[in-house]
Amino acid sequence: MCEVALNVEGAAIEKRMGRSFLPSLRGAFSLGTLAGAGLGAVAELLDVPVPVHLGVLAVVVLVTSVSVVALLPPATGREAGRTRRRSGTSGGLTIWRDTRIVLLGLIALGMAFAEGSANDWLPLGIVDGYGVGSATGAAVYVVFVAAMTSGRLLGGRVVDRYGRSATVHWSAAPAVAGVLIVILAGNLVLAAPRAAR
Repeated sequence: MCEVALNVEGAAIEKRMGRSFLPSLRGAFSLGTLAGAGLGAVAELLDVPVPVHLGVLAVVVLVTSVSVVALLPPATGREAGRTRRRSGTSGGLTIWRDTRIVLLGLIALGMAFAEGSANDWLPLGIVDGYGVGSATGAAVYVVFVAAMTSGRLLGGRVVDRYGRSATVHWSAAPAVAGVLIVILAGNLVLAAPRAAR
C-alpha cells in the first residue's frame, strides 16, 4: 500500500509542478532499497546471524516509520478522496477498447514483473546459477538496485527532454536484454553488469 500512496501523492505533486517528478520520487524510494541491499550484502559478508540482522532492521524500520509519519503534513492524501465519482458503469468498459491503454497496461505489467522477479530472485539465481557465495549474490543485487535508482533519479529529466514514449522504448530495450543475458549467459562476469539493465 505504500507504493500506491506514493504514486497518488507523486502524481498530485507532478500535476502542480507541471513537469515530471514521479520518477525522482520513486528514485528516493529506491535509495532506501539501495541502502537496505547494501547493508544486507555487508551483513552477509560479515556472517551476521539472521535473527540479529532482522532484529536490528525491525528497530530501524519502526523508528523510521514513526519519525516519517510525524513529519507528514496533516492534509496528505485528502484531496484525492474529494473527487466526484461517476455513477453507473456505462463508460467503465469503453476504456479497454483503447489499444493504447491495453498496451500501457501490458508494458507496466512486464516492467513490474521484471523488477519484482529481480527483487525476489536475483541473488538466489546468481548463487544457484553461477555457483558463487551469498555475499556475491547480494552484491549483484546491489548493482541492480543502484542502476534502477539512478534510472529513476534521472528519469524525470529524460521524460521531460525526450517524451514519455521514447523513454519507455529506450528504457525497456536494455531491460529486456539484461534479463535475457542474466538468464542465458552462463558467465557471471557477463551477467552481473547486465543485471543492472
